[in-house]
Amino acid sequence: MNCEFECDLSDPPSGTTSFDFDWDSGIVFPDTLKGVVRDPAEDDQRSQRISTKKAVQEIVDTPMILACQKLFDKNIKTHESGGNVNNVYVSIAVKERIRGKEHQYLSTENINILENLSKNKNLLPDGWEVNSPEDATDDNGTLTVAITLKEREKAPKQISDEACQIVNKLKLQQLRWGHESFKEMFNACHLREDAWEKRGGIQSDEWKITRERLEKYGSYLDDERQLVFPSEEIYENFLRGEKVKNCEF
Repeated sequence: MNCEFECDLSDPPSGTTSFDFDWDSGIVFPDTLKGVVRDPAEDDQRSQRISTKKAVQEIVDTPMILACQKLFDKNIKTHESGGNVNNVYVSIAVKERIRGKEHQYLSTENINILENLSKNKNLLPDGWEVNSPEDATDDNGTLTVAITLKEREKAPKQISDEACQIVNKLKLQQLRWGHESFKEMFNACHLREDAWEKRGGIQSDEWKITRERLEKYGSYLDDERQLVFPSEEIYENFLRGEKVKNCEF
């Protein structure tokens, strides 16, 4: 199953980076242009969890917003991105080790697509590269694959269109990130691996209090599957992904 998206912009998407030049023909990289370089204080946004598609606009540099939103819709986890004087890229999380447990985020089909793109640059717009999943970068326990623009003299809209062209080749997959079981969440909140069993699990008053706090801050709880999602939007993406057949990881 493949999700294709249109990427025809008459105006730039709104985001934290504002460009003081023409979206269609302005050059993104000269240092004299306002709004191209982030304030260093904004680097903290890199570690923020993205729980809605709209939140992408608040964190990602403007030229890469649409591409990152498309990856979000395909249930593909982005690790970092940039669209400024320093770099233009998006890194996709393949797998991550959390609390001693390995989590696989990217489907076998999408790994194979990225591998093919890394070996066949003729499938990419000029100036773009995809590094091989076999050579994934280890970023503090997260293995990532980067889609990078090496050609610097391109207009923001062209960058956006070409990034969209690349990520459109990837497929909708099952959601393997952004949610935890009730048990995992409860144990993490109480800093004990046996808290769920010791304190009565779903019937305990402590779970009811934990649940109220989660819902207060926008989490969505699926009682049937006993899963906690950061938002209802990610839960809806999870349901779409569950319809994908033969999705191997």
